[in-house]
Amino acid sequence: MLEEHYGIPPIIIIDEYDTPIQQGHMRGFYDKVILFMRNLFSGGLKDNRHLSYGFLTGILCVAKESIFSGLNNLKVNSILDNQYSEYFGFTPEEVKAIARYYHAKEKYAEICAWYDGFRFYDCEISVFIEPYTALQSDAHVYLSSQNGK
Repeated sequence: MLEEHYGIPPIIIIDEYDTPIQQGHMRGFYDKVILFMRNLFSGGLKDNRHLSYGFLTGILCVAKESIFSGLNNLKVNSILDNQYSEYFGFTPEEVKAIARYYHAKEKYAEICAWYDGFRFYDCEISVFIEPYTALQSDAHVYLSSQNGK
């Protein structure tokens, strides 16, 4: 429906795809969650002719077997791959821009104190703030500022 409406095939982004797998393993429903994930990936990614591409994030090592065995052209990128390391998270400049957007630029130091980020030594930009945390903190600051008006 998105392709029909906008005229371009969409992108599917599944963040932390591995969290249900970890929970399934820890709570006794691993086989069920693996079957679900295999069907989700097959129907949503492999057999979806209306899709530009899919993007998965997670911390578990991706094996081209198991739940991924049905996917074609699977490419695994890691934060250890220098080619893409600058794209994992927000740079300090991007977080400052987000804070300005939410009229909370004076809260930048507070945001950084909440989450210190990661360092990728092979990358020109060395400090990254994880996206979820940055957005959560900026949204919190924005909403707090609205309550005071």
